[in-house]
Amino acid sequence: MKAIGSLLCAGVIATSLVFVPSGAVLASDDDCNCDVTMLNGAERNKLVAGLFKSDSYKSANKQLREKGLKREGANKLEVIRFNADGSMYIGVPFADEKGAIEFFPFSVTETGFVPMFPLN
Repeated sequence: MKAIGSLLCAGVIATSLVFVPSGAVLASDDDCNCDVTMLNGAERNKLVAGLFKSDSYKSANKQLREKGLKREGANKLEVIRFNADGSMYIGVPFADEKGAIEFFPFSVTETGFVPMFPLN
């Protein structure tokens, strides 16, 4: 009797492995076909360091902290380049007191970093 139960359980597990889509398959379904490049490595780190030193970031960070938001770690920032025009943006994640994360984008320009959200 135990052998039959084991065989049935093994059959259910094997069937579910074959017919249930994996995380990689589900992730590929979300592909937006956007012509962007996620920047990594030295190029990303140089832009993030420049952002953190900028007055526009310091001002925005101060105002967001006054609203009760807390910046997430630097490793969670997203730096992207739109390949069509070469424009670059840095998304800075802030969490509210409940832990909900919202990204605040900064545009990377020749003159510095420009917040792409309203400041008070």
